[in-house]
Amino acid sequence: MPLTTKKVTVHNGDKIFVKMSLSEPWLIGAVTGQKTHGLLARTRLLTTLHSFVEQACNGELDTRAAEEEGGDEYDPMQEIEVDDGTHSRSRGGGGWDPSKRARYTQNKAKNRLVTVTVPAVSPEEDPMSTSTRTIQLYVVDRRQVWLDIEDVDWALRYLHMQFVLKGVPVVSPDDAGPEAPEAQAPPEAFLTPEKRKANDPW
Repeated sequence: MPLTTKKVTVHNGDKIFVKMSLSEPWLIGAVTGQKTHGLLARTRLLTTLHSFVEQACNGELDTRAAEEEGGDEYDPMQEIEVDDGTHSRSRGGGGWDPSKRARYTQNKAKNRLVTVTVPAVSPEEDPMSTSTRTIQLYVVDRRQVWLDIEDVDWALRYLHMQFVLKGVPVVSPDDAGPEAPEAQAPPEAFLTPEKRKANDPW
């Protein structure tokens, strides 16, 4: 299944960004090996990435122009995006009223790049890990997440481990665990690193 990509011109050439969404067929297949929608609902990485986009739009994170040299003249209207009522924050209990006028919300990061530091591995895979990596996002609007293609392999592994472990951290084989009998805990709670590695396609 093809990826949904966007080519962005930066100061030293072109970069490819990949759309990351729970409904993207290629992402569902790459992470789960299946085609069923909704399988990624218990993963949390995309929620984290979306929060970075929201913070960038609010001006809470440093961003830089995608094209630093030879770019178009700054247009303050680029910082404005239309909220047509389809965004979750704009819908009330009664749903969207098409008779209402569109609202405009400020987007300080529209068509800009944001670089953030994230955990190198998911906490489910290694709860004690302190290693990090730097990733880059391209901001289109508050709803979409576009990830640098160079960071996609990291994201796939991260999502795969969250999907396989269902939010339950890996337990060391030397860990005695809680006093309750093991039979009372879900099987995934006692996955050892060896068992996890055997099922890990990466």
